[in-house]
Amino acid sequence: DFLPHPLLPDTRSEMAVPMLVGEKLLGVLDVQAVVVNRFTDEDVMIKTTLSSQAAIALQNARQYEQSQVSERLIRSVIDATPDWIFIKNQQHRYQLVNQGYANSLHINLEDFIGKNDLELGFPEDLVKGNPEKGITGFWADDRGVMDSGEAKVYPNDIVMIDGELHTFNTIKTPLRDSNGQVSGILAFGRDVTEREVILKDTEVLYAVTSRLSRSRTQKEVLDAVVEGTIMQSFDTASIYFFDRPWTDNSTPEIMVTEAVWEAKPGTNPVRLGQPLPIKALPGIEELRNKPYSVVEDIRTDGDMQSLVREMLEQSGMISLLTIRLLVGGEWVGCISATSSQPKMLSEQDVRRLLTLVDQATTVIYGLTQYEATQALARREKILREITARVRGSMDPEAILRTAVREIGSALGRQTFIRLGSADQLVEKPVLQGGPANDGDGSTSVTGEGEK
Repeated sequence: DFLPHPLLPDTRSEMAVPMLVGEKLLGVLDVQAVVVNRFTDEDVMIKTTLSSQAAIALQNARQYEQSQVSERLIRSVIDATPDWIFIKNQQHRYQLVNQGYANSLHINLEDFIGKNDLELGFPEDLVKGNPEKGITGFWADDRGVMDSGEAKVYPNDIVMIDGELHTFNTIKTPLRDSNGQVSGILAFGRDVTEREVILKDTEVLYAVTSRLSRSRTQKEVLDAVVEGTIMQSFDTASIYFFDRPWTDNSTPEIMVTEAVWEAKPGTNPVRLGQPLPIKALPGIEELRNKPYSVVEDIRTDGDMQSLVREMLEQSGMISLLTIRLLVGGEWVGCISATSSQPKMLSEQDVRRLLTLVDQATTVIYGLTQYEATQALARREKILREITARVRGSMDPEAILRTAVREIGSALGRQTFIRLGSADQLVEKPVLQGGPANDGDGSTSVTGEGEK
């Protein structure tokens, strides 16, 4: 049954010993010699022992290679996610972390192993907890999982990253050894800070929108917008309406203050109903091309004229925010806020501000229309009452006196009616009573409104 090997033509003796680990055959140890009957019983015993050791070494090598492949596979899987994955032992020391966790803390993977959270730089309050601040702590959470032997979810874990607080949704599950005893924890953490911000932003928007819908005055509208946006950190805020819409062909000259807000009483120099020249608001022309304008610090703003900067500094104003008001596509006014401290707006601040101002504009327009309707109704009522009183008399003098008295009372002003030719009416009248002949052929009747 001997099969000569072409590379070993001088073989005269051969011994083949199976390489067994238990009952599993891993291979054969083959030994050849150039002498007939070279192998003795002692050689067989030695080669059998050697074969067994070689089989064990071969199995260990294969298992190690397989473990390396498995480890690389596991590593590639856990490193593919930005979520945090880590393992801690009973002493809260890290046994494994993924690349996402290491990247977030700017620490090499190998530098985690064997260290606890305090040694990695986490604040003691977050690690050990602080009951006064309502913080349970990482270690208390870990211990709760290890002691109970059950997985737990922590939806609002607070973590410090690069000096900023982040919110994590963390799942921690117990790890067990070969005897079934809990040896540590396996944790999965996902940064949900942005989601929490969006949720909070949505809640704020809903609350402010509800408040806007219940507003009955422009002051209430302004208060709602201020308290729901970055403007609450400013010192003053005001709503201005132009004397006419600002268009490509028409520029308003003045703006009237319709509502004012101030963080502290007496800090807003602008008064309700106060007319101001358009140029009194720096940077307002920028709103022709964009919905808002912000000057974070007038002291470092290179586009601002030195005279304007000096005037603003004297008034204590350092930062200025202006948002345009559009009604039916027409630019009719703006909301402006000022601060004595430099202000920087984030994208989230701007997004919320523009959303709420857009809603506020609709409410403001509705209130304006309502007030105009009410004013028209009051004027019509006054005219009807004056007409009724005038028609009650047949005496021309009494009619004139009644008309001028009622009009003066309605307007709260001194009023007069002067009759005469065009030349006579050019002369300036001198009125102290009525009716009276003014000496030029004209006649005047005066009335005094209620003060």
